[in-house]
Amino acid sequence: MTTHEAKLRADLAKLQALHEQAKAALANVVDLLDKADTRRAKEGERRWGRIVDNLEGALQLAKAKVTGYEQRIRECEQHLEALARASAGTGPKPPIEFMSAEFEDVIPEGMKLPPDHLAAAQRILGMSLDDLGGLTLEQVADMNAQLYEEPPEPPKPSPPPEPERVRSALDERIERAKEMRESLAARRSNQPPSFAERRRQKVLRDAIAKVMSGKISSLDFEEVEMIIQCHNGIEERPDKSDNDVRLQAMLGRLLPAIQERASELRRKRAQTYRGRPY
Repeated sequence: MTTHEAKLRADLAKLQALHEQAKAALANVVDLLDKADTRRAKEGERRWGRIVDNLEGALQLAKAKVTGYEQRIRECEQHLEALARASAGTGPKPPIEFMSAEFEDVIPEGMKLPPDHLAAAQRILGMSLDDLGGLTLEQVADMNAQLYEEPPEPPKPSPPPEPERVRSALDERIERAKEMRESLAARRSNQPPSFAERRRQKVLRDAIAKVMSGKISSLDFEEVEMIIQCHNGIEERPDKSDNDVRLQAMLGRLLPAIQERASELRRKRAQTYRGRPY
């Protein structure tokens, strides 16, 4: 056995061990997500909604890590097979040596997490398997609170009084630049919405139409999230229009059923991850 082949076999054993650890972490996150989703259904969206979002992010990262290790294991095994054929004289020597670098976490394509949610997901997955396996929901909630806790701002000193001065040419240029910025901002606000915004509005309209026609069970995951965001946005709006008030009342009555649909979709997703033949 050559030195290169011995190193490859050692790397393969390491990758296989890391793969098993990643699968165990994935199973632990799925279990935590199921429990958090149950608590959210009982205790409401406000406390557990963001925690569920963070665990969903951890779930996606864990799944990406598992599939990444699987890919590296396949590459390593294929290179070992090619080396064996070359040693037996039944095949050419592989032209490029397999470099078994340490696998790095990847974010799945299309996975769009806000930076704070991504930080929470990475923090959860950064724990040891023993700690992650024994993690309680209350500890997850504490971690979540610490992550989003903002330090109190120090009191700002009162600005010193400005001395009177003669308006200079620099003052006039600054004033003109400010007017130009305000003019550009006003023009942008009058532009038609972007494609992404038009698509978001269409998804929300379709989702509300399904809810109003009693077809909550046909909502998909994106529509459910859009409706919940819409309800929360109206709730936090200080000046509500009559339409806002009516929509808030309608969504508020149906919010438990909508959240149950979200839980159902999450359970199906978790079952898909659990049932995957690793």
